[in-house]
Amino acid sequence: YVPGVRQGILERRVYQCGQNLSTPDQSSLALVQRLSDILNVRQDIDRDLYTVVAGNLEEFALVNNAITATMLGVPAEPRPVPDFSLDPDTGFCRTGFLTGTRAEQESRFRENLINYVRATDDTCRRGYKTGAFDHGTPEVQGRLSDLDLKVPSFALYQQSIATRPIMLYAPTHDAQLHAFRIDRVNGSV
Repeated sequence: YVPGVRQGILERRVYQCGQNLSTPDQSSLALVQRLSDILNVRQDIDRDLYTVVAGNLEEFALVNNAITATMLGVPAEPRPVPDFSLDPDTGFCRTGFLTGTRAEQESRFRENLINYVRATDDTCRRGYKTGAFDHGTPEVQGRLSDLDLKVPSFALYQQSIATRPIMLYAPTHDAQLHAFRIDRVNGSV
């Protein structure tokens, strides 16, 4: 928790049998995980972020040239292009404007914004890979194996998703939808 920074907390509780030796056949709380903390310690290369471009799911990364500065909302000429990169002196985002040729400004705007959204270590969002889990409802997407409907098409659907991972989807106030895999026995997400 950081005072003054808007944040919601999303925790996962892991229950396991055998935590209490006097009742080895009963499950009890084994671990409490704060999902934002787990995400914050991950390296950027270990995270998958996606967006939709022209109806196609695209990786939200610098190497993806399908994501352009124009698509990301770079101001049109003659308006100045904002610079919200990391100010190394303060550790906060800069509040001025980019310099250089228009092409250089647009390239740096694109790079700054993608890195900012990804919360890479060279941005003012480092350490905050999730926005606040605030005003959103986390939702679990399971396999529906416990649902017994006598509808043939539903039975086929159940078969088609029988091995998909169980996911927790949670929206954050920074307009991202986070997906956490929650079906692993060891408690990793």
